[in-house]
Amino acid sequence: MDKEWLERWTESGWRDGQRVAGEMDREWLGRWTESGWRDGQRVAGEMDREWLERWTESGWRDGQRVAGEMDREWLERWTESGWRDGQRVAGEMDREWLERWTESGWRDGQRGAGEMDREWLERWTESGWRDGQRVAGEMDREWLERWTESGCRDGQRVAGEMDREWLERWTESGWGDGQRVAGEMDREWLERWTESGWRDGQRVAGEMDREWLERWTKSGWRDGQRVAGEMDREWLERWTESGWRDGQKGAGEMDREGLERWTESGWRDGQRVAGEIDREWLERWTESGWRDGQRVAGEMDREWLERWTESGWRDGQRVAGEMDREWLERWTESGWRDGQRVAGEMDREWLERWTESGWRDGQRVAGEMDREWLERWTESGWRDEQRVAGEMDREWLERWTESGWRDGQRVAGEMDREWLERWTERGWGDGQRVAGEMDREWLERWTESGWRDGQRVAGEMDREWLERWTERGWGDGQRVAGEMDREWLERGTESGWRDGQRVAGEMDREWLGRWTESGWRDGQRVAGEMDKEWLERWTESGWRDGQKEAGEMDREWLERWTESGWRDGQRVAGEMDRKGLGRWTESGWREGQRVAGERDREWLERGTESGWRDGQRVAGEMDRKGLGRWTESGWREGQRVAGEMDREWLERGTESGWREGQRVAGEMTESGWKDGQRVAGEMNREWLERWTESGWRDGQRVAGEMDREGLERWTESGCRDGQRVAGEMDRE
Repeated sequence: MDKEWLERWTESGWRDGQRVAGEMDREWLGRWTESGWRDGQRVAGEMDREWLERWTESGWRDGQRVAGEMDREWLERWTESGWRDGQRVAGEMDREWLERWTESGWRDGQRGAGEMDREWLERWTESGWRDGQRVAGEMDREWLERWTESGCRDGQRVAGEMDREWLERWTESGWGDGQRVAGEMDREWLERWTESGWRDGQRVAGEMDREWLERWTKSGWRDGQRVAGEMDREWLERWTESGWRDGQKGAGEMDREGLERWTESGWRDGQRVAGEIDREWLERWTESGWRDGQRVAGEMDREWLERWTESGWRDGQRVAGEMDREWLERWTESGWRDGQRVAGEMDREWLERWTESGWRDGQRVAGEMDREWLERWTESGWRDEQRVAGEMDREWLERWTESGWRDGQRVAGEMDREWLERWTERGWGDGQRVAGEMDREWLERWTESGWRDGQRVAGEMDREWLERWTERGWGDGQRVAGEMDREWLERGTESGWRDGQRVAGEMDREWLGRWTESGWRDGQRVAGEMDKEWLERWTESGWRDGQKEAGEMDREWLERWTESGWRDGQRVAGEMDRKGLGRWTESGWREGQRVAGERDREWLERGTESGWRDGQRVAGEMDRKGLGRWTESGWREGQRVAGEMDREWLERGTESGWREGQRVAGEMTESGWKDGQRVAGEMNREWLERWTESGWRDGQRVAGEMDREGLERWTESGCRDGQRVAGEMDRE
């Protein structure tokens, strides 16, 4: 690719087989290193010491994220169950259940592999998990020291010396004063973007359309901060003051009386904490946030909730509220019809077909895809065009149906009947989620523009801007780049989007030439000719007969795993736990294929016929009439292919993008994909040979000879014969 670049990358991006970020910007990194990562732990850093101290006390303690002192009284309860010693655990939700899980899944408030295999865990705990924390472990101290030194320097991930010449440009532009910006990829294009997309190292909406942006910049982004804008000045003033205070998101003054509590508790000094939101509310939340094992909204604060219930939550349901009735009517009419989200009138002719099958009466259903299949699925998976848990387990479902699913609809259940009635009535009308009364006036515009005839479009936010976007952002139902910036787009359109297809574009011909040959050929992304010799191995081993398999990682280990984890090149659950797996293997995985299992044989047979055929997922006979076209092109012989969307384009795509129902990269097949398999290409033979020897061996990705001494240990346990395995963690 670029020897000079690679050497640096190898030195810095990968040092002694470790990926590091390099010296992108030492000055920038110093700061980040100090704050982003401390002693190899990610912390909020010194970005704002004062802020961090508080956060560190509560959000992060000793470089670990914990729930903090948000609300000791509340946390103690949660700490006992949700967080213990600053670690999230399953809690006391169900002691009997937890004891087992705590012993095995969670130990001392830490998630571990449990008692699945104590002998295995002890080793893993030493290395993978130490004191309940996942660390690189003692797998290889020498390796880790380097990683900390190089992959993470002073506990920081850095970019490395990939290519100083390239990086300087990127550093100047990609990272400016520790901020990621667009860079010098295309100065002419970037100036606009940098000015607007990124200003003073902050991402803003840019100058795409000044007239449009002024509004958005004023309201959507203020001083490089995203705010709610002037959509509703009266509302925004409060939100701007409170929603974002000194660049921190806070709850705002939406409701001072309610917020004081929230500010004290929900957000304290710019930090979100559970706080004293409303002790009275919280007690209920703990009581009601989870009642009978169901999460409910609780009695947060009745006085506050009533208001919110009217708008945000009505009758116990979250809805858009009465913020603005006028807004909702259109929303309900178009984006949501009769409380249902519909696809809109984008393309009536197309939609009618889809509506028949994909969407019926504003509801997405499996359609007429395959009536015979659907009837069964409808009985269990979908009832009255609604997805339900089915008859998988009637006894279980009845309980769940009462609360989780009612009449084929997922509802909050009986968590809190009084609360639910409202929820079902409002946020969910007749078991359907609706948008609410938020803001009619706002919606009219949005409905007209954001959603037109039930379709989301860019809207009339800025007609002049939208016309271009509407004409161009979506052309004949295809998303294209639009006229945002004709001069920039022509290149982008020619190259970024061609005939409605995204390609790499002419952003930088000289740069792209190489990449286009290998990364993108004929508008297709390929990896290039990285290494033919490597590919043969990869196809043979990493992928055999178009199937991904584990390879010869470690025959002795793999046989076991192959029998169970991979069978005939297919991943199955394995014999990890024969007793427990028997059931799963029979049902979850059959002949190396994941199937729905015997949980419901009657259901599965149908599913296997249509959803899964011979252990493969296929589209089924969804809708012969409508699917014919799609089946020919979208799905062929149960495989998804590109179809006849664009015959001329597809021929290449079908030949290359999809071959015999398999997705391939096209004529990049030589490099990116060979025989329908993705490979790395000829990017840099010399580099690859080294990498192939170590990174990839016999078509398998391995840690390589990056660090033999370190790898031997890793090979024994993490990678054996160049393959990552569980190692000797558990020989037996």
